[in-house]
Amino acid sequence: MAISNYSMREELEKSFREANLPYQADLMAMHLAEIEEETANFLDQLTAFRVYARHQDPVVAQETLVEISLSLQHMAGHIQAATPILDHELGIDEDQADEEDSPTQ
Repeated sequence: MAISNYSMREELEKSFREANLPYQADLMAMHLAEIEEETANFLDQLTAFRVYARHQDPVVAQETLVEISLSLQHMAGHIQAATPILDHELGIDEDQADEEDSPTQ
């Protein structure tokens, strides 16, 4: 039985709070739940592409590649939105790294 996107979001949000990363936990949970769900779709499409290519069905294989491209774009949007927030919370963003590397006066 698949876990609903809402349940994944709730579980991820709780996990962020338990990891002492409450800042925008709801937003991060939404992005990561979307990435998790889309990853499953991407893997299914990738498997289908291999099958269609192996059976020499280039039209369906190319249609499947369109679905793969859309899946990657969907994930990329969520990755681009989530990464700066997560990096900031973990202290690994460029701004914080630059501050640590700059000489103190």
